[in-house]
Amino acid sequence: MTDEQPRRTTKFLFTITGVFRIKGRGTVIAGMVDSDWKDLRRGDQVEVRDGERVVLATQIVGVEMFMVDPPPQKGHHAVGVLISKSDVPEVKEGQSLWKVEL
Repeated sequence: MTDEQPRRTTKFLFTITGVFRIKGRGTVIAGMVDSDWKDLRRGDQVEVRDGERVVLATQIVGVEMFMVDPPPQKGHHAVGVLISKSDVPEVKEGQSLWKVEL
């Protein structure tokens, strides 16, 4: 038996374009998904990064795709990801959201 940690990979989801704190509900992290938005699911583990530095590791509570007219190009969907933490001043526009995959 080894003490090695399981290999962890991450996948870039989007650059954060907005952060909205909802008292009693959590924080919505908004952006344009560069990949297939269906890769985002409730319960997924994600990281907010500022460059290479992990600012926050958390779990998705909800995902919402925003309808736009005309429909977005393939791979460019406006989404909001809800996390349960509402007091996260370190999360800012311009940072990036990454999905953690074990």
